[in-house]
Amino acid sequence: MKTKKGIIASKLIAATALLAILAACTTSGMTRGTPDSRRQAIQEMRQEVLAELYSIKPDTRGQIADASGYAVFSNTNINLILASFGGGIGVVRSNANNADTYMRMGEVGIGIGAGVKDFRAVFVFHNAQALERFMDVGISVGGAGGCCS
Repeated sequence: MKTKKGIIASKLIAATALLAILAACTTSGMTRGTPDSRRQAIQEMRQEVLAELYSIKPDTRGQIADASGYAVFSNTNINLILASFGGGIGVVRSNANNADTYMRMGEVGIGIGAGVKDFRAVFVFHNAQALERFMDVGISVGGAGGCCS
C-alpha cells in the first residue's frame, strides 16, 4: 500500500514528465533536422512573431529598424511548486551588419506556482553594447510567483 507522500510524489513525477513532453513539442521543428532546416524553422518563427507584433503595435517596426539589433525567441517555461525551468531557441539580428546568430536560451528560477507557458520574446537592443552583452553573457536573473500560468 502506498503512503500519501508516495502517491503525491508519483503524481508529481508524472506531471513533470507530461510537462517536459509538452515543452519539447513547442520547439520540435526548430530543434530537429538538419542545421539548414532548423535555421529555416527559426526564420519562419521570427517572421510570424514580428508580423504579429507589427500588427498589434505598428510603431515597433521603426524601433526595431533603428535599433542596433534585436532578438526573437520561442520559449517554454514550466513552473512546478517552488522552481521554474525554461528554455527556448531563437535568432539575434545585428542591424549594423545584417548578421544572424542562432542561440538557445535557458532559464532557471525560484517562485511559487504551477503551470506551463509557451511564449515568444522579442528583445530590442538600442545600443551596440547591450547587443554585445546579450551575445556574450545573455543572463537574466529573476523570481516569479503565481499559479496556473
